[in-house]
Amino acid sequence: MVKDRFQEFQESVNRYRDDEDSNIERYFAVIDMEEDFLHDIFYRINLIESNVNDLARLTQLIEPLHDAMLAPLPDIQIKHKLDETIVRVREKASVVRKLLSEMNHHQETKINARHRIIRAQTEVLSQRFYEIMNRHYQAVVIHHERCKLRIIRQIQLVGKALSDSEIDKLCDYGQTVWCLQSVADLREEHHKLNDIENRHMHFVQLEKEIKELKNLFDELAHLVQEQGQSVTSIEQYMENIKDYTERVNQILPLVIDETRSVKKYIKMSLIAAFSNGTLAQIQQQLVHYGYSTYLAIGVTGCSLNILLLTRRQFRTSSCCTYFKAMSVISLIHLTVALGLYLYTLHFDDPVGTNLIACKLRFYIVQSTAMMYRWCLVIACFDRFALSSTNVRLRSFAQVKVAQRVLPINILVWLVLTVHIPIVYSIRSNICSIFSNISASLYQSVFIATAGFIIPVSVMTTCALLIRRNLAIKRQRRQQNTSQGVELQKLQSRRDQQVLIMLFVQMFFYGSTIIPLSAMSFYSALTIYITKNLDRIIRERFLSFLAEMINFLFPVCSFYLYTISSQIFRTELKLMFHSLLRCQWENTNTRIAPSGNELRNRTVPEPVGSITLGARAKKPDMKKVESITDITQQRQQRQEHLVCRVDIQ
Repeated sequence: MVKDRFQEFQESVNRYRDDEDSNIERYFAVIDMEEDFLHDIFYRINLIESNVNDLARLTQLIEPLHDAMLAPLPDIQIKHKLDETIVRVREKASVVRKLLSEMNHHQETKINARHRIIRAQTEVLSQRFYEIMNRHYQAVVIHHERCKLRIIRQIQLVGKALSDSEIDKLCDYGQTVWCLQSVADLREEHHKLNDIENRHMHFVQLEKEIKELKNLFDELAHLVQEQGQSVTSIEQYMENIKDYTERVNQILPLVIDETRSVKKYIKMSLIAAFSNGTLAQIQQQLVHYGYSTYLAIGVTGCSLNILLLTRRQFRTSSCCTYFKAMSVISLIHLTVALGLYLYTLHFDDPVGTNLIACKLRFYIVQSTAMMYRWCLVIACFDRFALSSTNVRLRSFAQVKVAQRVLPINILVWLVLTVHIPIVYSIRSNICSIFSNISASLYQSVFIATAGFIIPVSVMTTCALLIRRNLAIKRQRRQQNTSQGVELQKLQSRRDQQVLIMLFVQMFFYGSTIIPLSAMSFYSALTIYITKNLDRIIRERFLSFLAEMINFLFPVCSFYLYTISSQIFRTELKLMFHSLLRCQWENTNTRIAPSGNELRNRTVPEPVGSITLGARAKKPDMKKVESITDITQQRQQRQEHLVCRVDIQ
């Protein structure tokens, strides 16, 4: 049985409480820790104990110094020694307080032995520290009161009168013996100090006033100098004006004749230019051949994009949903914009004759252009959200979120472009904004800001953030030793393809939108300038070229995806392969097993004609193997979806 040692422990506690040395090692067992267990805690405890011992020793030295200061003629060295000792006591006390505070913050959970050891040691040291400081403060207060009583008795014997504040100041300065000369010197020094401070304030104020006067005189001198120069220049200008007026009177008739001849030459040049119709012919040929090519390539690419992105492998990707919506909107945009251009080559332009067609055409073209641009911006943000390590941000990259965001995007741009049907009108078979400079300025700034500045800034920011997130993921994968080398290579290749697709789209979009944005800025800057007919024709031709370049992005979106992404190329090949190889027969429908079951299964020979419920025709093993390979490739390709980024 275990021996009951509670009574022995209680006696040790009582002896420890009665002992003045408060050395816990004399009465209690000291834990001998192995290696470095609690080494830092005991080091702090020993440090605090040594400081407390020094503090006790210093407080004991102060008491005889107080007695020596109360001698009839105290030595000045004793006063200096007392001041130094008090300063050391304060420093030691601040060190002990800081260490005890750190020990209190260092405590962990309240259920382990470490906390109990720290708390016990801290309480003992804190109690001893408080007792020492209380004794020190009591000694200081007693010494202060004794000095005060002594000075009061001396003042009463001399017959002088001092206020309590003056007596306290003498005690604070360490004066234990009162003398009239010391009080007089103190008052004199105080008056001198006040006088010096007042004089210093006067000197500072005087210096400021002198600086202000100097600055004022400098300004006056500079102003006088400028006025003199102005007067001199006015005199010179007056003389020059006199000479110029004399020359103008001589040259003016010649200038009038020259301007008349120049006007005739300009008119003849414009007539010749319009008769040749060079720019008009170039624009007509570009519309005929360029826009017809755009329409064929763009409709084909958008249709293939829609077919490719509606496949089952891409339905679970949110950014593919944005790409699919962008393809549908681009198809509408190209059909309306380019179709009307080609229609005007052979028939009358309805936009220039019908006001409803004019307003509706520009409204649809402008709203759809903003819709597919901002679909790309939202897709960039979707990729950034999917590559982020933040769970809440990754929740944005979901198909259901994309299905909610797309209608909002469409509705927003239908509302923001509603000013177009209001400000557009027809004049001289031309549909444009007439006699409304504010509306023209707003339209130019709106296209430049909403179509170029904000989208390009957002896409650039998202691209940089995606690159940072992918670098963080790559670093984490390198640190994860449990992952295979092949999987790391596969994930690195995915990240590179996503970045390549993103940068290619951003670069191509920025390249195609820059000319149109530049023309919008130019129109906004020159809207208040009066332009001649030749300049208007050139500006319209340049606007036509900028618009033609802008159509390249929706036309080439499918081809950009295909060129920049191997996954798109593989999926496109598989789609065409499945359309060519997988032919369905309505009269012969059979569901074949997949994988090894199909290869290992024996099919009996056919007997006669095949009907529903009869024997099945023997399968062609080459076709079965090709279909099985396609199935396996599709299973592997599910990890290669173009818009998904694995989050480690």
